[in-house]
Amino acid sequence: MQPNYGLLNEPNGFCYYNDKYHLFYQWFLFGAVHGMKHWYHLTSADLVDWQEEGVALIPEFLHESHGIFSGTGLVKDNQLYLFYTRNHRDEKWQRRSSQCLAILSSDGKIEKLAEPVISGPPQQHTHNFRDLKVFKKGNHYYMLVGA
Repeated sequence: MQPNYGLLNEPNGFCYYNDKYHLFYQWFLFGAVHGMKHWYHLTSADLVDWQEEGVALIPEFLHESHGIFSGTGLVKDNQLYLFYTRNHRDEKWQRRSSQCLAILSSDGKIEKLAEPVISGPPQQHTHNFRDLKVFKKGNHYYMLVGA
């Protein structure tokens, strides 16, 4: 599978949900170059044939003004939780990353939380704080974030 146009970048949120495999990838629609990333959504019943579901996550808030970066998918309570990194640059071009959440419900609608789950990196860490992985081990959930 390849996009009809634009840049296909890193896969994200790969999981099995509602009797289908879901795969998202970073997508820049304005050319085969790196730019403001969106997430594009594909589904498959067999991991061979894939259907395009369209754009899943679009940068729309100020704190994601420079794209939606990598993340992960986690199924819980019949919903698919999509955790991702929002990227914003200020007037001096300094990065301000935050960790965010969108929820895909069983009826196929995606709702993004307006505010980040984690608004910035821990003290004394770079704002190149991104590409999270969320998982469950036992009765606890964990989030790993690169910094």
